[in-house]
Amino acid sequence: MQPIKISIDTEGTATYLINEYSRNAFPDAQEPRRASNVLPMSLPLRIMFQALRGVSSDDSRLAAWTRTWPCLWKVDLSPVGGPTYGGFYPREAAIEFEVGWLNSNFLGRNK
Repeated sequence: MQPIKISIDTEGTATYLINEYSRNAFPDAQEPRRASNVLPMSLPLRIMFQALRGVSSDDSRLAAWTRTWPCLWKVDLSPVGGPTYGGFYPREAAIEFEVGWLNSNFLGRNK
Protein backbone atom coordinates (compact mmCIF):
# COMPACT_ATOMS: atom_id res chain seq x y z
CA MET A 1 0.00 0.00 0.00
CA GLN A 2 1.24 3.48 -0.89
CA PRO A 3 1.80 5.75 2.14
CA ILE A 4 -0.59 8.66 2.64
CA LYS A 5 1.02 11.90 3.82
CA ILE A 6 -1.35 13.91 6.00
CA SER A 7 -0.93 17.43 7.35
CA ILE A 8 -3.14 18.41 10.31
CA ASP A 9 -3.36 22.07 11.28
CA THR A 10 -3.99 23.53 14.75
CA GLU A 11 -7.74 23.57 14.05
CA GLY A 12 -7.70 19.81 13.42
CA THR A 13 -8.21 20.08 9.65
CA ALA A 14 -6.52 17.27 7.76
CA THR A 15 -5.03 17.92 4.32
CA TYR A 16 -3.83 15.11 2.06
CA LEU A 17 -3.58 14.18 -1.60
CA ILE A 18 -6.43 12.19 -3.11
CA ASN A 19 -5.46 8.84 -4.59
CA GLU A 20 -6.98 5.37 -4.62
CA TYR A 21 -5.60 4.66 -1.15
CA SER A 22 -6.73 7.86 0.55
CA ARG A 23 -10.19 7.51 -1.02
CA ASN A 24 -10.48 4.11 0.65
CA ALA A 25 -9.01 5.31 3.95
CA PHE A 26 -11.29 8.38 4.16
CA PRO A 27 -14.49 7.50 2.26
CA ASP A 28 -16.60 10.18 4.01
CA ALA A 29 -14.17 13.07 3.44
CA GLN A 30 -15.40 16.44 2.20
CA GLU A 31 -15.45 17.29 -1.48
CA PRO A 32 -11.79 17.68 -2.50
CA ARG A 33 -10.27 20.99 -3.57
CA ARG A 34 -7.86 21.12 -6.48
CA ALA A 35 -4.22 21.64 -5.49
CA SER A 36 -2.81 21.73 -9.02
CA ASN A 37 -3.54 21.17 -12.70
CA VAL A 38 -1.69 19.05 -15.24
CA LEU A 39 -2.31 20.53 -18.69
CA PRO A 40 -0.91 20.30 -22.22
CA MET A 41 1.74 22.95 -22.85
CA SER A 42 0.47 23.61 -26.38
CA LEU A 43 -2.16 26.37 -26.27
CA PRO A 44 -4.49 24.77 -28.88
CA LEU A 45 -4.32 21.40 -27.09
CA ARG A 46 -4.80 23.08 -23.70
CA ILE A 47 -7.94 24.86 -24.95
CA MET A 48 -9.33 21.61 -26.35
CA PHE A 49 -8.34 19.71 -23.18
CA GLN A 50 -10.11 22.21 -20.92
CA ALA A 51 -13.20 22.32 -23.14
CA LEU A 52 -13.49 18.53 -23.22
CA ARG A 53 -12.83 18.17 -19.50
CA GLY A 54 -15.38 20.90 -18.79
CA VAL A 55 -18.18 18.81 -20.31
CA SER A 56 -17.16 15.37 -19.03
CA SER A 57 -16.68 13.82 -15.62
CA ASP A 58 -13.18 13.03 -14.40
CA ASP A 59 -13.84 9.30 -14.63
CA SER A 60 -15.36 9.35 -18.14
CA ARG A 61 -13.89 7.66 -21.20
CA LEU A 62 -13.40 11.11 -22.75
CA ALA A 63 -11.35 12.30 -19.76
CA ALA A 64 -9.32 9.08 -19.86
CA TRP A 65 -8.58 9.68 -23.54
CA THR A 66 -7.32 13.23 -22.87
CA ARG A 67 -4.80 11.79 -20.41
CA THR A 68 -3.20 9.73 -23.21
CA TRP A 69 -2.31 12.61 -25.52
CA PRO A 70 1.33 12.35 -26.70
CA CYS A 71 2.34 15.94 -25.99
CA LEU A 72 4.39 17.96 -23.53
CA TRP A 73 2.61 18.62 -20.24
CA LYS A 74 2.91 21.32 -17.60
CA VAL A 75 2.14 21.28 -13.89
CA ASP A 76 0.34 24.40 -12.64
CA LEU A 77 0.62 24.60 -8.86
CA SER A 78 -0.99 28.05 -8.57
CA PRO A 79 -4.05 26.75 -6.66
CA VAL A 80 -1.72 26.27 -3.65
CA GLY A 81 0.44 29.31 -4.37
CA GLY A 82 3.11 27.39 -6.26
CA PRO A 83 4.80 27.98 -9.62
CA THR A 84 4.27 26.31 -12.99
CA TYR A 85 6.74 23.73 -14.31
CA GLY A 86 6.67 22.42 -17.85
CA GLY A 87 8.11 20.16 -20.46
CA PHE A 88 7.09 16.77 -19.04
CA TYR A 89 6.60 13.75 -21.25
CA PRO A 90 4.70 11.55 -20.86
CA ARG A 91 1.88 12.88 -18.69
CA GLU A 92 2.76 10.36 -15.97
CA ALA A 93 6.10 12.18 -15.52
CA ALA A 94 4.17 15.39 -14.82
CA ILE A 95 1.94 13.58 -12.32
CA GLU A 96 4.96 12.09 -10.55
CA PHE A 97 6.57 15.54 -10.29
CA GLU A 98 3.26 17.08 -9.13
CA VAL A 99 2.80 14.56 -6.30
CA GLY A 100 6.41 14.94 -5.17
CA TRP A 101 6.20 18.74 -5.19
CA LEU A 102 2.89 18.78 -3.31
CA ASN A 103 4.14 16.32 -0.68
CA SER A 104 7.33 18.33 -0.11
CA ASN A 105 6.13 21.90 -0.52
CA PHE A 106 2.42 21.93 0.23
CA LEU A 107 1.89 19.17 2.78
CA GLY A 108 5.43 19.46 4.13
CA ARG A 109 5.23 23.11 5.18
CA ASN A 110 3.93 24.33 8.50
CA LYS A 111 0.47 25.83 8.25
